[in-house]
Amino acid sequence: MGAKTWKRMMAELSFGKRIKELRTQQRLNQRELAARVAIDIGYVSKIEAEKVPSPSEKVIERLASVLEADKDELMVLAGRAPKDLELIITRDARIPTILRRARELSPQDWEQVEHYIEQLKASKQEH
Repeated sequence: MGAKTWKRMMAELSFGKRIKELRTQQRLNQRELAARVAIDIGYVSKIEAEKVPSPSEKVIERLASVLEADKDELMVLAGRAPKDLELIITRDARIPTILRRARELSPQDWEQVEHYIEQLKASKQEH
């Protein structure tokens, strides 16, 4: 996802608004979404209206699947960190420190970090 997309997402969208936007794009009503995700229709309504805290990671995963959305995007909007990141973060004591130092990076900075990581991975595959 590009820097402009992330910037727009973070500035303009909340979790509930994004769920509603994705549901509308998929031409689903709240009842259909609730049935496909196996949650109560009232809960869907409250999520979209932002009258409840963000759902669990499992519910977010099901929403992402049904709505054909990026799970990580929804997790960020929900203010949650995916559980699979715990394994990465706890693998090396330097990683939490690096992430704290990176806290103030701009979206453009993150684009550069992402590009560098891809280059690093590619160079390792060549060797």
